[in-house]
Amino acid sequence: MEQNKIIKIGINGLGRIGRSIFNIALNHKNIEVTIINELNTNIDNIIYTINYDSTYGVNPNKFLRKKNKIHDPRNKKDITVYNLPDIANVPWKKYEIDFLIDSSGIKANQEKFNLKEFKTFITVQTNSDNKKINHFVHGVNEFNFKSKDRYISSSICDSVALSPLLFILNKYLIQSGSITTVHPLLNYQTALDSKSASWSVPGATYGHFELGRSFINNVIPKPTSALNAVQKVLGEKNIKKINSFSYRIPTTIVGSADLCIIVKKKITKTELINDINILNKKYDKDIIKLSKERLTSIDYIKNENNCILDLRWTYFQTFGKNTLVKMILWYDNEWGYSSKVIDLIKSIFLKQR
Repeated sequence: MEQNKIIKIGINGLGRIGRSIFNIALNHKNIEVTIINELNTNIDNIIYTINYDSTYGVNPNKFLRKKNKIHDPRNKKDITVYNLPDIANVPWKKYEIDFLIDSSGIKANQEKFNLKEFKTFITVQTNSDNKKINHFVHGVNEFNFKSKDRYISSSICDSVALSPLLFILNKYLIQSGSITTVHPLLNYQTALDSKSASWSVPGATYGHFELGRSFINNVIPKPTSALNAVQKVLGEKNIKKINSFSYRIPTTIVGSADLCIIVKKKITKTELINDINILNKKYDKDIIKLSKERLTSIDYIKNENNCILDLRWTYFQTFGKNTLVKMILWYDNEWGYSSKVIDLIKSIFLKQR
């Protein structure tokens, strides 16, 4: 990308994902965060949450307050902050942004946008059934983006991790399978038993009551929308042949997935690795990282790949013309996911010019 082409973005919602996107974006010289809308009205507290993070540590680029703006000392920029409950009332057009990233997680925001004010609206960490939304994952289908696709979803963290491998495996025709995701706790969960609060619809109660149980004391079984999100990215009917399940666990970061997939053709470990290497060569950094190291979840913090395939636990069993493929994946569900949102923006921006 040409150095003088600056991508201007606005961020709605500065929670866990919003802050990750914010920090990653400012590490790219050709991306500028121009405006933020955040319901927290205390600018000092907003800056505090950016500078100090219990998961990712102290921010090396200490942000400062400049009147009611966030001052970025490294890039010598001031970022305007609004505190408006309704995304539609924020004057996005005034700041000439190219992308509005809605990282609030609020479902209602998907209906409150005006595409005349910016080129593309990106809703993150959503598995919306809104027919106007097209779902894209960097490393899988971003090449399919068209200029008319101005309202998009960057999918969910599980889909970003799973889609590249399932895309490769479907080359061998997926017959059936099972996937179990192991996901860290999220902000809407509570330390002590409480109601099962909905994240996307504030004030509502989520029907899966078990999510209201103490995140400190429990491994919580729950349904997952991961494969539904994957199908929206891949558009493959074979994904419906896979069953899925999830555990919510009492750790703060890095998810994992256990895949057992049966394909209709014979496939070896060498062939799969070769397919992964072919995919990775299309990009400036690996989509799927291969690892044999004796690591645990915490060792993958701030990893920017879609996923890491742990080759220590990868097995292949052929029976007849079919092959059972057993795999374990790791992925940073915040930083890794957010880095793919930024990569997606850069890819889309090039196609828009």
